[in-house]
Amino acid sequence: MFENLKGKKLRRSPADGILFGVASGMAAYFEVDAVFMRLLWLVLGVVAHVWPALLVYAVAVVLMPIDPAQDTVLSSQEPKDVTPESRMDSSQNM
Repeated sequence: MFENLKGKKLRRSPADGILFGVASGMAAYFEVDAVFMRLLWLVLGVVAHVWPALLVYAVAVVLMPIDPAQDTVLSSQEPKDVTPESRMDSSQNM
């Protein structure tokens, strides 16, 4: 069952994730859908009364390294200026 996991590394994938990329990284590692992994975390939170699941998730955020392939994507993105002044300037230029 776990033969295909040899040589794989568990990493976060924030570009594919919703919150820090822990669930999407785990889904990629176990080769399951990310939605299934997020639902699994939700069930864990409900069964464990939320706080232990949040603690485990926080530890995973700290201990799981970011996937290097996604780290380059995130560092190359530049933030957009979405302040109301910049929107007014661009609309006046038209």
